[in-house]
Amino acid sequence: MQKAQLQSRIQNFLKPHLRSDLPEIKPGQQIRVSQKIKEGDKEKTHVFEGLVLARKHGHEAGATITIRRIASGVGMEIILPLHSPSI
Repeated sequence: MQKAQLQSRIQNFLKPHLRSDLPEIKPGQQIRVSQKIKEGDKEKTHVFEGLVLARKHGHEAGATITIRRIASGVGMEIILPLHSPSI
């Protein structure tokens, strides 16, 4: 199988899983992200608010954002997949 054919098949497979409801996110923006976390049979929502440092891989299935916040004088960074159904 040729590389172009393989890439086309992968894109067609991933297309239904990509989210189209995402706002435009750019580095330098202050954002709040809610993430659903499942622990056993319980589900809770974790809110992470901070500054967007980076957005990588554009609109691909593997696109991510890096968010940084300072809590109690300690800097925290989190990398989140954009197309995750949990955010």
